[in-house]
Amino acid sequence: MQTPNLILVKDSINTISQLQFWEIPEDTTKEKWADGHKQLLLMQQVVRKLLPKSQSFGVKQFGLDYLLETEAQFQLEFEIPLPAEIPKREEESDVIDYLVKGFQRWAEKAGDIEAWEKARLERALEILKPLTTTAERIKKTLQSKALQ
Repeated sequence: MQTPNLILVKDSINTISQLQFWEIPEDTTKEKWADGHKQLLLMQQVVRKLLPKSQSFGVKQFGLDYLLETEAQFQLEFEIPLPAEIPKREEESDVIDYLVKGFQRWAEKAGDIEAWEKARLERALEILKPLTTTAERIKKTLQSKALQ
């Protein structure tokens, strides 16, 4: 794997320890800094766009367990601190919290649904079908509990 050769870096960055001690040389010109900073912003966008695609491919081709195992190995290799363990709550509230957060993110990104093209509307409707089925099951269960 080839490491990007950043303008602001005298040598390639291959490890986290090199990254931790990286500093911009004092003799860096304004133009050289601007070029290097542009590269960093480009790399940020590349990661933001390509990492989710790579993760999706990994899950599709090799499964979620393999993706998680692989990312955990890389986190250790790159000395990335693992996230603090989140205390577990009741399973039901975890599912509901997950749904709430997911729908909030979806609503933020969905924008003006009325302006969507037909194919996008059909795809969204197809994706939401299992949720509407589950919503109907919840309604029926709720009604039966109300009768008890």
